[in-house]
Amino acid sequence: MDSSAETAAPDASLPRRVLRWCVRWRLALGLAAVLVVFVFSSIPNSRPPRFHGLDKIEHVLEYFAVGLAFLNFATRGYVRLRPLRLGAAWLALVALSYLDEVYQRHVPGRSFDWWDVAASACGGLAAIGAVMLAQALLPRPARIT
Repeated sequence: MDSSAETAAPDASLPRRVLRWCVRWRLALGLAAVLVVFVFSSIPNSRPPRFHGLDKIEHVLEYFAVGLAFLNFATRGYVRLRPLRLGAAWLALVALSYLDEVYQRHVPGRSFDWWDVAASACGGLAAIGAVMLAQALLPRPARIT
């Protein structure tokens, strides 16, 4: 018996398997991202930030990750990058950011800040830009179902 057949790598590479998993679970990933946002927003803030602007950087990074999850859902696994889908994902992200800030008014030590909404929107735009850049630079994979 040929031992090379037994030790051969599986057909799907690791990045392809991860992408396939993300496509199958895109709604769950989007809902989990929303849940994480509100869990972090529920933590009372008892001390001021070490330096001004740190929370804005946190918002950009947080909503970059949330934006990737929203885009995964809206574009059906980053396959259909149409302007309407990208815009809908970004508007949903901005709405989530606004609702998050409204919710934070009721958490001790937290307050509503329009600059946080703006920073979150920038994180979402960065996610859209990253996905569009990746799609332009990377070869198109075969359709994943």
